[in-house]
Amino acid sequence: MIDLDDVDIDEDGILTATVELPGERHVTIESFVDDVIDVEGWDLDEDEDEDDLGGADGEDERAEPDGERIRAVVEHALARLSEEVLDAREQEVAARVGADELVLDAVLVSDDGMIVLLYLAPEQSPSSTVRCVLDDDLDIDAVVVD
Repeated sequence: MIDLDDVDIDEDGILTATVELPGERHVTIESFVDDVIDVEGWDLDEDEDEDDLGGADGEDERAEPDGERIRAVVEHALARLSEEVLDAREQEVAARVGADELVLDAVLVSDDGMIVLLYLAPEQSPSSTVRCVLDDDLDIDAVVVD
């Protein structure tokens, strides 16, 4: 069971929290809405017009954020991250980006359960973030260095 600490869910339904993952990894957790982020390019979806909400007379047809549902999605996603999985992904990502050491800084979880691991490479590039998108089997789908 994953115990989220310092949980906050804002008016948009975005959850932020802290957690200790297996291997004594203390990280920040943040949820995000999957259709707003282009995980391949890490750009906000510029095609989305915030003023055009699709409803009659400008009514917002988006569902109200469900804090309990997003918390359950985040907890379920994090529970899948065993120490073995985290160690393996860290080694694979370090090899891909040529880093001697990576530090898991945060985990992003989409509203549909997609997991993105955010690493820092303090020795190689202190100002860069390495994002690792995991697929449904918790294998690496993409690695992006910012």
